[in-house]
Amino acid sequence: MYNNFSYYYDLMMQDVCYDIFVDIVKENVSLDKTILDCGCGTGNVSIPLAKDGYNITGIDLSSDMLTICKSKQEKENVNFPLYENNLEEEIGFELYDCCISFLDVINYVDYKLAFKNIYDCLKCGGIFIFDVNDFNYQESMKNYVEEDTNDLFSYTWKILDNGVGKIKHDLTIKTKDDEFREIHYQETYPKEVYIKELESLGFKVEILIDDNIKVFFKCIK
Repeated sequence: MYNNFSYYYDLMMQDVCYDIFVDIVKENVSLDKTILDCGCGTGNVSIPLAKDGYNITGIDLSSDMLTICKSKQEKENVNFPLYENNLEEEIGFELYDCCISFLDVINYVDYKLAFKNIYDCLKCGGIFIFDVNDFNYQESMKNYVEEDTNDLFSYTWKILDNGVGKIKHDLTIKTKDDEFREIHYQETYPKEVYIKELESLGFKVEILIDDNIKVFFKCIK
């Protein structure tokens, strides 16, 4: 997942307003708290937080994403630990005051396993903040096709129906010298399903934002 695509990710996602995610953390987490960014990608949330003085650690499934994040750290003159890690497996680091997981990372993994592993790496009273795609919004994304060309590459991005609450991202990128294709799968559920699972683990759950596109949760252990 996110192999060749990693090197084009920021170019394709440059219209995303990452300040929204950064501001949510700053509104809910004080500077003296340790934060684990679960699915940190290329650091578009964790790097601004580190620049603001937060004690950040980043984990991601993709080593390529982490390589890019490390390079961006150097350019931004910040430094924080990065580890390759699968949220469906035991995280196994120290206990943190806060875990964050943004840009629908939870929609790409087994949410039950991810929730359990994140719960286990939080201190008592720790906060877990994350977002998922709204169920109806994700259903409306099916059969979407986007194509674009710029000076560096062209791409075709298809979002295909893969079952109820499930979509398949079929992405083809062409450069001057190469062409590659990646397939990514996402699955989402009504927010009540997530709340039930989180509460069964012992989280106290609050919905921070529900704008019919994304649902942001704040969960306290």
